[in-house]
Amino acid sequence: MFELACRAAGLFDLSGWDAAVVFLGSNYMQDRDQYRSELTRIVERLAPAPVVLVTVTEFQDSRRQVNAIILEVAADHENVIVIDWAAITPTASPMLTGVPRARSRP
Repeated sequence: MFELACRAAGLFDLSGWDAAVVFLGSNYMQDRDQYRSELTRIVERLAPAPVVLVTVTEFQDSRRQVNAIILEVAADHENVIVIDWAAITPTASPMLTGVPRARSRP
């Protein structure tokens, strides 16, 4: 289903592009095997083009799972590099991360 939708949208046609950036994980359904399979399929379909995978902000345990999978897939594919969004955003504004901060009362 995923691949059919991507083909219909022309997402695997890299004509004229130098690289692809993939920032998925915010809608992780907590199915590790499925997420890894789909991400691997995307990376392999885009190869040999360079692929940039972007980690997600780690505001829940499930997001740490997402980032672990992203790092695993990157390690398995020479054409992949990672932008570690999780390292950039641990204390970032909720406007940047979409994650509300706990408020302290005076």
